[in-house]
Amino acid sequence: MNYLCACTALAVAILATSPATSAQETVAISADIAAVVTGGSWSSGAINGVYRVVVRTGGREHTISSVQVDWIAESNSHDGEPRVVQSRIANTGSWLLIQPRILRSGSVWRVELDGLETHFTPAVRGKWTLRLGAPGEIQSTVVTR
Repeated sequence: MNYLCACTALAVAILATSPATSAQETVAISADIAAVVTGGSWSSGAINGVYRVVVRTGGREHTISSVQVDWIAESNSHDGEPRVVQSRIANTGSWLLIQPRILRSGSVWRVELDGLETHFTPAVRGKWTLRLGAPGEIQSTVVTR
């Protein structure tokens, strides 16, 4: 029995100090971030990149969301790091928005989100579409059901 306890204690000590467990780092993410998606592609002059969509949700009596679109430039050979060249908050009113999806229609990229407008009884359901373009260009529309 003592041999088993000694082996278990040794195994625990080895695992506690192994590089695999100590090398893990955590990233602080704000509690109001409900979803993040990255995809698509954009081009403006000599700069190319991808879109990142961040949905933040919060509230007390009525939960609402805001949608931030970031235009991220691809890394260049000088610094090797991608960079955000523009960020905008989409005009989505006071809706609760979920399930962001980046989709392509022909040559146009868009973000679709399912939503609820909870300030009405019963709540209004809808689908928001954000048409994306060059850095800073967003067109928001909603279709209610």
